[in-house]
Amino acid sequence: MQYRVAAGEKLPLTQAQVRIDGHAVEARVYAEDAEHGFLPSTGTIVALELPSDIRVDTGIEAGGQVTPYYDPMIAKLIAQAPTRQATLDRLTHALDHTVIAGVRSNVAFLANLCRADEFRRGAVDTGFIERNLPRLGGVPQPRDNAAAAVGVTHLLNVTAANEAPSDDDSAPSESPGTTMTLPARRRAVDRDPDCHRRRECRCHITYAKDGARVAVDGADPATDAKVFTRGHDVYVVRGGRQPASRSAISPRQAWRRAQATASSKRPCTASAGSSRRVGDRVAIGQRLAVIEAMKMEHTLRAPFAGTVTQVPVRTGAQVVEARRSWC
Repeated sequence: MQYRVAAGEKLPLTQAQVRIDGHAVEARVYAEDAEHGFLPSTGTIVALELPSDIRVDTGIEAGGQVTPYYDPMIAKLIAQAPTRQATLDRLTHALDHTVIAGVRSNVAFLANLCRADEFRRGAVDTGFIERNLPRLGGVPQPRDNAAAAVGVTHLLNVTAANEAPSDDDSAPSESPGTTMTLPARRRAVDRDPDCHRRRECRCHITYAKDGARVAVDGADPATDAKVFTRGHDVYVVRGGRQPASRSAISPRQAWRRAQATASSKRPCTASAGSSRRVGDRVAIGQRLAVIEAMKMEHTLRAPFAGTVTQVPVRTGAQVVEARRSWC
């Protein structure tokens, strides 16, 4: 129709003949980290499960790449129903059943937005999201110990099946009924990309006939989480979020480290510009650098006063997510 109109033909309908039938709402699923400023998340889409009961427009599939050179949209989910409430119910259900692994996405954020009472009533303005980021999931979330427990359990069982036992006396017996509580250590179950602080956790590991079972800080493995693997990398997805991912390690290392997951190896890139030099004194809140990602600029500010001892970036360089950039 667009081609015909562009060629000079008339529209087949008049405005009076256009009939409004119900409501439709579209959710745009992006490869972005809603918990950290909606920064783009690049890398390989390890798994992609999209709903089949609503309209879905997408041009990517599992195994595809999200690069820093193009818009990181993964799909559009469009729900339609007689009323706004019914439409949002359908869209929320669809988002709850959307699974993306390998890159982070805004799926959980969109689902929370669809559940927000003000949004459901249409009582929103352009500042609604900014004012309600915490309850919409647009800020760093607490560590998901239940998801981490799923990841650790999977890693232990997979690596134990692939590697022969050693004589390392630091590893516990793996016979059925064996239990062991590993003390809290400076290991990351989930990462904090804002300040790179490592958080302690305590893992309780029980061996049964069907393998290991791990509890992280008292949380048993989540029953509603999904695990995906790609090569040696393991990803855990739960509630629309990917709170855990890690490269597989040997069972002896797993026992000693007792850690779930740290950041994945996906190369989230951005252009960086810095005006600071080694030896510069900076005050709390002072600008250190500007990161440009997907046509958006993000300012990095000093979390405390101090002296710059290292600047491992240069203006115009590509920086990788989770790599240390300042000291």
